[in-house]
Amino acid sequence: MKLTRELNFTKLMDYIHPKLFTIASKEQMVAIMENTFKGDEGMEIAMDSLETGRIFPSFILQNGTYTKVEYSMLMRMKLKKDNGYEPANDMMLTLFKSQYGKDHVRYDEPTQAYVIRIVSMMVAIKDEQSPEWSFLNFKPDDALMKKLLSQEVINKLNSN
Repeated sequence: MKLTRELNFTKLMDYIHPKLFTIASKEQMVAIMENTFKGDEGMEIAMDSLETGRIFPSFILQNGTYTKVEYSMLMRMKLKKDNGYEPANDMMLTLFKSQYGKDHVRYDEPTQAYVIRIVSMMVAIKDEQSPEWSFLNFKPDDALMKKLLSQEVINKLNSN
């Protein structure tokens, strides 16, 4: 969580499950994250209040140990005016509310930033590819998940 808060993406890659790097290299992942969070895409994004929530029971399956972990954070998103965005854009607010939930999004007038509370899941994995705990975001319906984890593991994580 500390590395995420500090936006230290290079070091953060040491904690990502290695199977992800068969799809995109570490260098590509760092570049994507830096472009997203360091304001190169018409917005500035900052994260704070990162917290670990519920840690679900671990299970062993297919020579690996898996644990689902809930986490939350506040994301502050500030749109850059020089890209033609109006800071308090109702359309953007509606879009964010539909994506993250109406009770999880607000516009902070003094900082001219959208404040979004995100509650998400990740999976901690210890297996042959990663003898130390490593992590992946867990979105069971995402096509990428099916490339990274077997359907049996996804189903078991969903049942927790």
